[in-house]
Amino acid sequence: MGVRHGSLEFLDVNQAAVDHYGYSREEFLSMTIKDIRPLEDLVNLDKSLELKKSDARFVNRGVFTHRKKSGKLIKVEIQSNPITYQGMDAKIIIAHDITENLSYIKEVEMQNEKLRDISWMQSHLVRAPLARIIALAKLITVDDEKPGDNQQIIEYLLLSANELDKVITKITSKSKT
Repeated sequence: MGVRHGSLEFLDVNQAAVDHYGYSREEFLSMTIKDIRPLEDLVNLDKSLELKKSDARFVNRGVFTHRKKSGKLIKVEIQSNPITYQGMDAKIIIAHDITENLSYIKEVEMQNEKLRDISWMQSHLVRAPLARIIALAKLITVDDEKPGDNQQIIEYLLLSANELDKVITKITSKSKT
């Protein structure tokens, strides 16, 4: 995309932008940058443009929200560089849609959070009943001479095993969501 410095009008647009945004070339050429920005972003856009007026050679980069013709909002990584276009000071704008990348990153971050939760549960909630089961099992093998005591140990084993089963069920449930 080419934009006239100071006017925000599109001077030219490539076929990739036409295809991606859904506006025809003629529609783009009758628009300004403000027409593809959501209303809530216009105040920040104006502030940003005011700061950049002092230097026409200023190279701008950043992530911004644009609106396609369909109304769908997308996140784009923008880089603008000063050029001379048909004798006018202008900016060439390279816009790369990163909406899917950001969505993927958010999914990965959520998955990582789940894995941290599962790791904590494994580390704290699974180890306690497992340690009790191991200790109680050792007592049964060592203390075969007192069968009455073994009944109490078996009850504790079952209690710990049931507790462990609940934690494992919770971990399995968490890992599926």
